[in-house]
Amino acid sequence: MNIDRNEKLLSAWLKLTASLWNERMVMTMSFNEAFVLSLLSSNSKENPRCPMLTATALCEGTGLLKSQMNRTLNILEDKGYITRHKSSNDKRVVFVTLTPTGRAAYLKEHEHILDVVDNIATHIGSERTEEVSRALEDLAEATKHIERW
Repeated sequence: MNIDRNEKLLSAWLKLTASLWNERMVMTMSFNEAFVLSLLSSNSKENPRCPMLTATALCEGTGLLKSQMNRTLNILEDKGYITRHKSSNDKRVVFVTLTPTGRAAYLKEHEHILDVVDNIATHIGSERTEEVSRALEDLAEATKHIERW
């Protein structure tokens, strides 16, 4: 185990996480709400004929526990950002769809986040932005393979 390398990675990770949380990239909704709306928005673009996801798929996509997802979906439904309906084939399956109001709210947040990201990219330059993007993708993929204790 390379303790020095690991300490450097942990330190960088904590600094980035603290910076992102302190800057509140998402302004009018929680991170979980924005993440769910992001997945629904992406799915509706990729699958316009079937613009819905199951609550289970949203849990898998976000890494949220069922209880966290249920709370997030309740909040989003109360705001009018999503609709939920049970499958006619299997009452245990819940489909979630983004509403026009939800799409507009998400796009407003998305534009704000892109402004923040653009500011960061401008600060570190195009080449470093590409390097960091690849490194973050690698980190995200590596975390999927971590043994749980």
